[in-house]
Amino acid sequence: MSESLPGAPPTSATRQQLWWFDLTRGRWAALAVLRRRLGSRALLRLAATLARLELGPDPLAALAPPLDRREELTRAQLRPVLLLDAALAARGHDSAARLELLRAVVGESGAAFLGHELRGWTRARFQALDPAGREGVLRDLLARFFNMHAHPVADEAHDLGFDVGACLFAQLTQRLGRPELATLFCAADEVFFARPESPLRLERTETLAEGHSRCAFRLDFA
Repeated sequence: MSESLPGAPPTSATRQQLWWFDLTRGRWAALAVLRRRLGSRALLRLAATLARLELGPDPLAALAPPLDRREELTRAQLRPVLLLDAALAARGHDSAARLELLRAVVGESGAAFLGHELRGWTRARFQALDPAGREGVLRDLLARFFNMHAHPVADEAHDLGFDVGACLFAQLTQRLGRPELATLFCAADEVFFARPESPLRLERTETLAEGHSRCAFRLDFA
C-alpha cells in the first residue's frame, strides 16, 4: 500500500483524539480569535454561513482518497481551514484579509495543540537523560505529529534539533492549488514557542512551505 510519508514511523494518533482535542481546546481557541477580530454579531453571521457550507461539498473532494491514516488525519485538520476560508469569502472578506485572519486562527489553535503535546517538557527532565535517551524521547514526540516526517539532528549550538523532510500540509495545499495556505500551519510554531510559558524557544530559518528543502527546527530550553 502506498504511504503519504514514505519511511515515516506508524502514528498512534486517532480521529477520536483529534476530535476530542478540537472539542475541548482547538475550537475554543479559534472562536476566541474570531470573536476578538470580528465581534460577536459578525461571528454569529459567519457561524451560520459556515454551518451551511459544512453541509455542502467536501472542499477536499477534488483530491484522490487519502493514502493512509496520516493523510486522513491531516485532512481532518485542513478541512475546517478551507471551510472557514470559504465562509469568510462568502461574508465579503478579500483574500488578504482572509489569509491574515486564518493565520491568527490556525496560529492559536495550533499553539494549543503544541502545548498539549509538549506538556511536561522541562530542561531538567531532558538533561537527566543520556544522549540515546534524549534522541528516543525526541523521536517518540516527532512520531506523534502525524502531518510530517522528521528526524533528529545533532547541533551543538542548540539543545534540540530536528529537520522536517516532508509535510502533508505543504503537499495537500499544493495539490489543491492553494500553496499559500501551507504557511498558516507554520504560524502555530511561531505563536507557541514565542509565549513566555513555552518550555522552548524556536529558531527556524528554512521551511518547506516557503520553498526550502526542509523545515530546520532548532530549539533551546527557556
